[in-house]
Amino acid sequence: FFFKQKTAYEFSACLVGSEMCIRDSISVANATYKVQSLTKKGYLRKERSEEDRRESHLHVTERYYDYRSLFTSYANIVIQRVEESCSEDEIETFKGCLLYTSDAA
Repeated sequence: FFFKQKTAYEFSACLVGSEMCIRDSISVANATYKVQSLTKKGYLRKERSEEDRRESHLHVTERYYDYRSLFTSYANIVIQRVEESCSEDEIETFKGCLLYTSDAA
């Protein structure tokens, strides 16, 4: 309805860390920090590759799925309330504000 919700990352089958940084316009240092932070908080699990020990595979954990479910439920409640209480013109204005302040702008 309002916006496409992004998942933590929509990894392709063989996305390398540096490719992720280019795609998401972030530095390698920032990506490393974020991965370490999310791992420490329990949202990601790091696993060394058996084929290439220099490579790590990242897996989202059950804790991430629980948080995502909670967020999605709340977002759906907010969307339903907006649809019930606002006119079509107000909804279009609100969508425009969301797009303006989001990454889509």
